[in-house]
Amino acid sequence: RRAAGAPRASRGPLNPRGARGAPARAAGAPRIEAAADGTRAAGTRQNRQDRKQAPAGPWSGRRGWIVAGVLVAFALALGIRALRLDAVFPDEGFVRFALHDEYYHVRRALYSFVNFPAILTFDRYIAYPDGAPVPIPPLYDWVLAGVARLLGGSTHSFERVLAWASPVLSALTVWPVFTVGRRLGGPAVGPGAAYLYALLPASSHR
Repeated sequence: RRAAGAPRASRGPLNPRGARGAPARAAGAPRIEAAADGTRAAGTRQNRQDRKQAPAGPWSGRRGWIVAGVLVAFALALGIRALRLDAVFPDEGFVRFALHDEYYHVRRALYSFVNFPAILTFDRYIAYPDGAPVPIPPLYDWVLAGVARLLGGSTHSFERVLAWASPVLSALTVWPVFTVGRRLGGPAVGPGAAYLYALLPASSHR
């Protein structure tokens, strides 16, 4: 205990933060270093996010090979379904359709083609002479009539559109077959299902 009026003993100089005896250090240096480290970390995270968010094109890497493979399957399916072109186009300017239901689809599509956008819903030739409602849904024939009008609007273009509609639509089915097979069975099943469908005799026997 010191006597009254005696000077207080010095315990060392005060540093800028008020700690006695502690060595003074440059104010803000640790903060600058931490800020630099934080900037580098933030930049690294941003680069990773950019790489993840970079859109992959349809022909990039493995996806490109898959798309190319399905396109080949489509071309193969279309070629197989078009093997009997000579039977459908026997002479120049003439188209031969198959018998039975095919000709009625041609009749109904021709009605919409001539009277577009009307749809044949009641046919006098069914249960003649009284007629009857057409029991077939109209969308397929109506779409064919619309496409034929867009591609020329002549009877020649109408016949060509109807002749090619079945092979093209059948070949395009490789895409949903590929998608369903890949989702249900994995990446290897999708292309296999597409090629199996493309070569399936039941889908190309006519």
